[in-house]
Amino acid sequence: MVKGGERTRIEQEIKSASLYDNVKLLPYQPDWWRWLGAASGLLSMSRYEGNPNAVLEAMAGLCPVILSDIPGHCEIADTSSALFVPVDDAQMLVDRNRRSLG
Repeated sequence: MVKGGERTRIEQEIKSASLYDNVKLLPYQPDWWRWLGAASGLLSMSRYEGNPNAVLEAMAGLCPVILSDIPGHCEIADTSSALFVPVDDAQMLVDRNRRSLG
């Protein structure tokens, strides 16, 4: 779900990567958690997290997670429960995403 002024740029990135059939951008939904059962995974590539509630909820729903390797994520997950990616490593993000979708 994308909310805010970045939607157009993100749509262009998805299109240029030929991922339009694989990535869905949904409008904001207050009950987003209901989608966790159908999701292939949750990506959280934050540079900073205080209390990453979306990640905690995804993990509680047994949704696979790919997380940025930051203290806020490392406090709640380890390599047995998540795949980690350095913040600015786009290639590793692609590799981890492919691995999780396997």
